[in-house]
Amino acid sequence: MEDVIRRLDALVARLSAAGWLTQGRVKAALYDVPRHVFVPPVAWTGEGDRVDRNTSPERWLDLAYGDDAIITQVDDGQTDVAAGDGRFTSSCSAPSTVVSLLELLDIEAGHRVLDVGTGTGWTAALLSRMVGAENVTSVEIDPQVSARAAENLKTAGLSPRLVVGDGAEEREGFFDRVHATCGVSHVPYAWVRQTRPGGVIVTPYAPGFASAHELRQGTGICGRKPSRPTSGG
Repeated sequence: MEDVIRRLDALVARLSAAGWLTQGRVKAALYDVPRHVFVPPVAWTGEGDRVDRNTSPERWLDLAYGDDAIITQVDDGQTDVAAGDGRFTSSCSAPSTVVSLLELLDIEAGHRVLDVGTGTGWTAALLSRMVGAENVTSVEIDPQVSARAAENLKTAGLSPRLVVGDGAEEREGFFDRVHATCGVSHVPYAWVRQTRPGGVIVTPYAPGFASAHELRQGTGICGRKPSRPTSGG
């Protein structure tokens, strides 16, 4: 546990120094929800060697608490991520990206949040700690990815509502916040319809031509800043 805290302290210091992490509620969630619970036993950032938790636990923790996305699925699950190369289709997003989006979301306790792109479940877990698991609905289109996220969340002791389906389709009820981890070229109108007046939508925005931003859209609010698109929570 001391190894985890030491690495987490270093990660928090790095994110704070870079200006990504400024909100106390986001920082508290990072300490409450250990990222390594959501990292697969064989961790890989897409570069360098894959690191096996069983044979290299220290290096594995270094990756878990580094600021890189960790690949969790290749070729929609058709290729073994622990051994093969291919198209990255899901990941545990880089902490700086996750933190930046959460700060743009500007959530408060009790807010109802729609999380699009469950991925590993890490972002859904952070949201659950910030607003209460009963207020979080997380949607994932891939049933296998959603099932693994459910296991991770159970290990973390959290139980947001998990839905298997298309995140661009409308869900029941209204939400105070809509949070997406998948890059989009346009904001689906279903998200707008599901957001209460005065609510906020936050998503990685990738309109094309190799450009990427983080988009925050709400009533009378629309802002962008440079970002790296993600493909999982």
